[in-house]
Parts: sequence; structure tokens; C-alpha cells
Amino acid sequence: MPGCGKSTVSLILGKKLNAQVADTDAIIVSKHGDISKIFASHGEEYFRTLETEAVKYAEFDNFFGYFLG
Repeated sequence: MPGCGKSTVSLILGKKLNAQVADTDAIIVSKHGDISKIFASHGEEYFRTLETEAVKYAEFDNFFGYFLG
């Protein structure tokens, strides 16, 4: 559900619960570039694969909190 406020809500919850927040979109952008270009070039299925990898990356890097899409 793009644009529904997941990032905003997760940041607020992270502050209230004193938890780290890992933004999967930010992880994807840092490793692969602009999300709209990923969709245009490779499609949604490829993006979802990158999103899954971003969650795994965040888990292995000891992020504890809310993972965003």
C-alpha cells in the first residue's frame, strides 16, 4: 500500500517504544537506486525481491524495530 503512511507511523512508534526503525525503502535506494526506476526497469516482482532482501539485511545488521515497505 504505497503512500499510506507506514514510514511515518513506524517512526512515531519507534520513538514512543524507544526502538530502532529500519526503512526498507531507504535500504533499497541506498543499494539499488531510485524505486520508481526499479519498477520501470524491472517490475514489481523484482522490487518485492529486493524488499525481502532489505528485511534480511536489516535483521542481520541487528536492527530491531519496525520494517517498512
